[in-house]
Amino acid sequence: MQCREIYWLSLIFLIGCLSWWVVSFSLQSASIGDQSLLPTDVEADVNTSIPNPNLQPHDVVRMQVNSIRDARHDISKLKICYSLASPENRSVTGPFQRFAKLVMMPPYDAVANCSDWQLGSTYVDGDLAAVLVSTISNHGEVSGFRFILRRQDLPHPNCWLTEAVLLLPDSAEDFTAIPSTPTGQEIE
Repeated sequence: MQCREIYWLSLIFLIGCLSWWVVSFSLQSASIGDQSLLPTDVEADVNTSIPNPNLQPHDVVRMQVNSIRDARHDISKLKICYSLASPENRSVTGPFQRFAKLVMMPPYDAVANCSDWQLGSTYVDGDLAAVLVSTISNHGEVSGFRFILRRQDLPHPNCWLTEAVLLLPDSAEDFTAIPSTPTGQEIE
């Protein structure tokens, strides 16, 4: 892999971690959302039967987006998305109730509340993957997200789980532009 590609993948991962940390700090500092929208009987634990080594990165993201959209009507549906987040991701976003609040607030609420969405390119390089998602709101606003996934060792061997989700900037010239390398492969 060329230094340029390593730099960009590292930068994307670092920005994702920083974004989750900032949002996590915001959730600790302020009261977010209406507590009554989150039922107390929803299990906070991960459903370990959901991660599956047969799922490709685009399959994981498709399941997560559908889970987020379904959660608009039944917050317990978000447990699929939570179960497909990596242990590192969950350690930053906190227990399920906190994760649910995070996903339903900006900028991630664009996924939950979109009128339509599309899975974009998938880029895989070894144990790291990036999947692009575009959403369109009821008012015609388009948002782009890059899901960063890593193939896990333990506790879910060979399962792709999401490490971070990044909102792509409005000024991005091409949301689908991902550097290619001889070892990387673009899927879909």
